[in-house]
Amino acid sequence: MKKQILLLCLSLTASTLWSQKNETNNTNALFEMAPFIESSINLKPNLSHQKSTPIWSDDFSDPSTWEIVSAGQGSFVIGNNSDPGITSQAQYMGGMETNGTSAANGFAFFNGVQHLINADVDPQDTWVSTDTIDLSGTSSAFLSLRFNQRYRAFNYDQTFVEFSEDGGASWTAFSADVNIDVPTNGDPLQNNVSVLLPTTNSALSMIRFRWISDSDSDQYGSGYGWMIDDVEIYEPYDNELSLEKLYTHDIYNDWDYYQTPLSQAQSTKIYAIIRNNGAVSQTQDLSVDISGAGTSSGTVSFTVEPGTTDTVIYDTGFTPSAIGLHTVTATLPEDSLATNNSLSEDFEMTQHIYGHNHPLGSSVIDFTQEGLIGVGNQFGVVANEVVKGLDVSFAGGTTSGLEVEVLVYEVVTNIQDAANVFVGGAVGGLYFLPSPVPTNTPVTIPLENLNGDIGISLEAGKVYMALVSTYQSPDINMAIKRSSKGDDDFSTVCFGPFGQGGAENYYNGWGWSPAVKLNFEPTIGISENNSTVHVGDIFPNPVSSESIINIVLDNTQQVDFTIVDLSGRAVKTNSMNLNEGDNQVSIDSSDLPSGAYRIVISSEDNLMTRMFVKK
Repeated sequence: MKKQILLLCLSLTASTLWSQKNETNNTNALFEMAPFIESSINLKPNLSHQKSTPIWSDDFSDPSTWEIVSAGQGSFVIGNNSDPGITSQAQYMGGMETNGTSAANGFAFFNGVQHLINADVDPQDTWVSTDTIDLSGTSSAFLSLRFNQRYRAFNYDQTFVEFSEDGGASWTAFSADVNIDVPTNGDPLQNNVSVLLPTTNSALSMIRFRWISDSDSDQYGSGYGWMIDDVEIYEPYDNELSLEKLYTHDIYNDWDYYQTPLSQAQSTKIYAIIRNNGAVSQTQDLSVDISGAGTSSGTVSFTVEPGTTDTVIYDTGFTPSAIGLHTVTATLPEDSLATNNSLSEDFEMTQHIYGHNHPLGSSVIDFTQEGLIGVGNQFGVVANEVVKGLDVSFAGGTTSGLEVEVLVYEVVTNIQDAANVFVGGAVGGLYFLPSPVPTNTPVTIPLENLNGDIGISLEAGKVYMALVSTYQSPDINMAIKRSSKGDDDFSTVCFGPFGQGGAENYYNGWGWSPAVKLNFEPTIGISENNSTVHVGDIFPNPVSSESIINIVLDNTQQVDFTIVDLSGRAVKTNSMNLNEGDNQVSIDSSDLPSGAYRIVISSEDNLMTRMFVKK
């Protein structure tokens, strides 16, 4: 069901701005850096995947035990949070957490954000490596490398752990094990990482940590940075599995919904990521239990080799039939460590609400780019149903009385497909937010189809994207609350000037999921629309010269068209006698300056508006 994986980062309010592009991941975005907020730290518990006594360790208190090399712009530095070289990095990542670490006496760090701030970026390739380590006395075929890190992902940066058994003449990289799943521009992450290293018991073993960014773009080339401390090598347990992540839905083929109406209920499929931190191949059963508003239990078998992960997608066979909270708990068999064998996640069955948020966080999606901005989500439909409204949780900072447009599309192949079908939007075209804007409860925006009827019919087996949109300027702003769980399922969609050179398009894979939800409540908008004039979407939008708008009339009548700029000044007017039924009206904007406009469509008894942008 999932239609695309277009990775993109999230834009947040801040004073420093540049655009980013990731060719590898098909990413184009305009990006603003968010100042570091202490509450955004993701400090995971210490996961001791190894035996208690290390066979080698180093805490960076003596820089002479490490060698720093750079084959590109910038290099690693060994210092602490008071080091002048970490100042700009700490603003966006925070300093190394000292609780439970030895960060106060030094750690290694690469500061990539300084080059972005200075708009002076070249390709980067730098590493910090140990002296030779005598591992000739070890008896295991694998060793467990553990280190503490602080990291925040951007576009081009890659973080590697590399291992040599010949004194540095050759190196083996373990890049898939280090930060590969960290969301682009997600919250700063500080955690303990364990990597299994196959060893031949060499006396000339070496470890190095390597940062690479291969772009030379001054706008989006570098990343934030990477901090490393407390490196230890252990002989691993033979039997040591950990449950890394758990989702209550199959996020590979679908999306991870937190709220689902009973009318869209389907068999619950879980998605679990299991890692083998031990030295022995494991074939085991994962137990999956559902409790709360419904109950179920079962097991699924998996096999995972040492130092690798296995992704388990399991259909529990349980279809929820009761409104309320359901808790999914996945549990591994008992092994050497019990602290990382179980995870739980919730999902809620509702009467009418369909949403991704899990749960709302304190931060917001808050763009400052000028232009047409759209924010929303994708939804897979299980059963035919009429959606009557869009629930949007606006946040503080939204302009009072803001005019917003709602766009609902059927997604044909992917969100950027020109063949995607516009199926409806807000009643009357635009919705005017109250003043002041409600920020404690969602705003329900009634929807109409292309014929002007309340509600939009959604078809089973299809994917739809719903966005709330506005033209943003220095005086007009839209802020929407977002989840604290991230956007691992790539459900989020944003439209805007996020491409290279400000290219406008639809993009997904953002760091967080906005509070934009479908509402199937049947009474929404009952008295909203008795219009005899039904107005469709403007296409194309943005427009360079001419666009088309579809007008459906219940009877033949005169319709007036007025194009209004953002100051409220009428810049163009026209009147037409249109026939009963479908009419395609051409809107000529070739002589208008670039910017945002409203077209006001009126007859004797009706007044509707649509928004468009002139390139």
